[in-house]
Amino acid sequence: KDVDVKVRLVNFKFTVMGEVKAPGTYTISEETVTLPQALGMAGDLTIQGERKNVLIFRNDQGVITSKRIDLTSTAWMDSPYYYLKQNDMVYVEPNNPRVKSAGFIGNVGNVISVVSILMSAAVLIFR
Repeated sequence: KDVDVKVRLVNFKFTVMGEVKAPGTYTISEETVTLPQALGMAGDLTIQGERKNVLIFRNDQGVITSKRIDLTSTAWMDSPYYYLKQNDMVYVEPNNPRVKSAGFIGNVGNVISVVSILMSAAVLIFR
């Protein structure tokens, strides 16, 4: 009679990737972890992180779902994604300046530098 049973995960695991200071998989012994706590464990978002577009991937009984979270709003705090679940993955997308600077050319300053070096070399060679 009157038996109480409490099931608890011994190792709660989640992954944080993208524009955070320390991306990786984290294992904690707590029963629950919130999205702000998870981002805090990963060292918070970098300056290049897109705060309006954080993705959470969740595997719920074999069905993978994704949810976009706007950290600048408070509406997500009432959603089921406020608390992470076992094996959730959080991905912080890069913002536009970060994406533009990640290409082959990078930025205009790099292009001007390369062109000026090539022109200087051409002047020295053909003079």
